[in-house]
Amino acid sequence: MFIQLAARIVEGGGLYVHFFIIGEGPLLEVTKAAARNSAARNNIHFFGFVEDVHEVIAEMDAVVILSDHEGLPLNLLESVGLGVMVLGHDVGGVGEILQSYPALLLQTPLLECAEKALWHLIDDDSSLKDQFQQCRAEVVKRFSIERCEQEYYRLYFPPNIDNET
Repeated sequence: MFIQLAARIVEGGGLYVHFFIIGEGPLLEVTKAAARNSAARNNIHFFGFVEDVHEVIAEMDAVVILSDHEGLPLNLLESVGLGVMVLGHDVGGVGEILQSYPALLLQTPLLECAEKALWHLIDDDSSLKDQFQQCRAEVVKRFSIERCEQEYYRLYFPPNIDNET
C-alpha cells in the first residue's frame, strides 16, 4: 500500500516528494518490483538495513505506519521522540498513542485517508503540526526513561510483596 500511496502523491503533483523504505524482509524484492512499476519509481528509495536508523529518521518530514497489525511499534516512539511526525493506521498501539490526535490517526479507507493526511502535511497544515506537537509532549512524558524506570520498579518490587532475598 505504501507504493500505491507514493504513486498517488506523485501523480497528484507531488513530484518533489520522496518516499523511503528502511529495512529488509521477506517482501523486499516484491516491494522493489512494485516500486519499479510505479508512477513514483523515481521518488521511492530503499535504504535496506541501517545501523543507526535514528540519523535517517531524523532527516524525514514524517513516518507513515500503514500496518494492519501492530503492538506498540518502537519506530512510532522513536520517530515522535526525534520530533518527526507520525501518521499511523488506527490499529493496536498506534491507535492507542494517536487516538487523541485525529489528524495523525489514519482510519479506513486507509489509502485514501493516508493520501489526504500526506497532502495536509505537504500543504503545511498548521493544525496537523499543532496536533503532532501535543502528541509529542504526551509521548515524551508517558514514555520517559524516568517513568519507564518507575513502572519497571513497581512491576518487579510491588509494595505488597516481601522483597527480601
